[in-house]
Amino acid sequence: MTIVYSGDETPLEIKGKWSAVVMCWIFGLGTVLSWNIISTLGDYFYEVFRYPLVLVTTYNVSNLAVRYVPLIKVLKMESRKGITILVLSRFLFIPLFYFTSKYGDQGWMIVLVFFLGVTTGYPITCIMTLAPQSYMGPERYALGNVLVLSLQIGCLI
Repeated sequence: MTIVYSGDETPLEIKGKWSAVVMCWIFGLGTVLSWNIISTLGDYFYEVFRYPLVLVTTYNVSNLAVRYVPLIKVLKMESRKGITILVLSRFLFIPLFYFTSKYGDQGWMIVLVFFLGVTTGYPITCIMTLAPQSYMGPERYALGNVLVLSLQIGCLI
């Protein structure tokens, strides 16, 4: 767009006004269309892919809720053998998830994810509270630090 001045501050003629209007209309229309497409795709993906959100929420809620269970003395597992069996029993989830994804329904998958969260949170809490108790002095603090470091590395991997 070119502005022709006569020497004072008011322009005499604006050249290329319509080409500028057309370009603004094209860019504006492109922005509106892309926003509309993104909005439509977002609605579509929310409708189609709501199931993974339910699975992640189920896992996180069950994992968080079961971490408070060892606060009740009767429900706290203090046997190392029992905790080891509970941790190793998580390997049973591999064929269960496989067959549920192949032959099962979404409801069964939600139940399996719930129990996966339970078997993650409960043993971790029991191990983190039980393991340092069998040592004395500085070894207890060092073991606590190693447990926390191992947990953080496991969360990152």
